[in-house]
Amino acid sequence: VVNAGELDLLVNLACNARKHKVSVANMVVFSGSPDVAETASDMGMIGLFHKGFYNVLRKQSHDYLDFTFVGMMWYKAFSIFTVLHLGYHMLFQDVDLVWFRDPFPLFHSLVEKHHISAILTDDGQRSLRYSPFFANSGFYYLRNTPETVHFAWSIMGAFPMIQRLGSHQNMFTMKLQEHMD
Repeated sequence: VVNAGELDLLVNLACNARKHKVSVANMVVFSGSPDVAETASDMGMIGLFHKGFYNVLRKQSHDYLDFTFVGMMWYKAFSIFTVLHLGYHMLFQDVDLVWFRDPFPLFHSLVEKHHISAILTDDGQRSLRYSPFFANSGFYYLRNTPETVHFAWSIMGAFPMIQRLGSHQNMFTMKLQEHMD
């Protein structure tokens, strides 16, 4: 999920993956503009843009929860649902992360060994906002199951509340709690 203001982070991610011989061929980039989608495609990724996507500002977010930031939260919500709904397993990650090796062999072994459909990473924050799971909404793996598709749909359907709260993280935590119940 990238707009023009975060393009340098996407390029960094791609360069780092190339350096460590990690393929980006299956990386899908939902972008806020056609030029970002084209750049992603030029780097070997799948760049997606459609004029019907939620309109976000091209500039980077300057403040946490500003209009650009909240607009990009729509992309986080609808991209996970779209990929799962199409029948794929997925790793969602924010663009400010890089890989030192291919994470999928680890994910696949954990899924097989423990018969799980989701791998959530710890955000490191211990505030009430992140409790009780302290899950990071910027890096997680979901297998395509009816439960994970419904989870993603419930987050996307709650976008008005994401706009109100200003963050995908809050809704991610709330929906995790609902689905665990």
